[in-house]
Amino acid sequence: MIKLTLDAPLMSFGGPAVDQVGNTFQFPPKSMLTGLLGASLGYGRSEYQKLQQLQDGFTYGVREDRPGELIEDYQTVDLKTPWMTGVWKEGRYRTGSEVRETKKRREILHKEYIADAIYTVVLQPRGIDEAPVLAALKAPNWPLYIGRKSCGAGPLRPTRIEHDSLSEALTATDLHPAAEMKNQYRIWVEGGDDRSIYGHRDWESRIHAGKQWIREDTVSKTPS
Repeated sequence: MIKLTLDAPLMSFGGPAVDQVGNTFQFPPKSMLTGLLGASLGYGRSEYQKLQQLQDGFTYGVREDRPGELIEDYQTVDLKTPWMTGVWKEGRYRTGSEVRETKKRREILHKEYIADAIYTVVLQPRGIDEAPVLAALKAPNWPLYIGRKSCGAGPLRPTRIEHDSLSEALTATDLHPAAEMKNQYRIWVEGGDDRSIYGHRDWESRIHAGKQWIREDTVSKTPS
């Protein structure tokens, strides 16, 4: 298993977008973590087969050591720039104007972020080699972001740990020194049937597709 720390001023976890509002999940979906691992390993966007294998090759759990504050960013976006609002379709990028079937040049967007949160993430490889992933996380090939390029990642502090299950790992692993002072901490573990989110990504078409089942729980910890 590999333990990571997500600790940054801003994070965004890619929840479903409704009209011009980009929501965020409360925890990182699998597609976001796959992108983080892929950037560490130096995988390009065109290497979708490697990214798909990476997404299918691990499971994970998350503990919320410090809840963040939900904030909203007001943006005006140029719909004619494909790298800003476009999607990959039929072998090329489609601009925001094409996707939205509008003649408007600009659009107002509202995007949610989580500010000043801290998460402990535990990755459990299932089909991928742990050693090169751990090495890449310690010395990433590319800059790392937590959801969006405006959310630069702080030190991930990747560490190899050994536990029988993800739940055990999230219970036994020490809290971050800046964790909120309380006794119960929320966790999310992939698997179970508590809820489902669209947390998987089709890396060839570059769109979110496929449900990800999550078990939600709390663990008891005493801050040091």
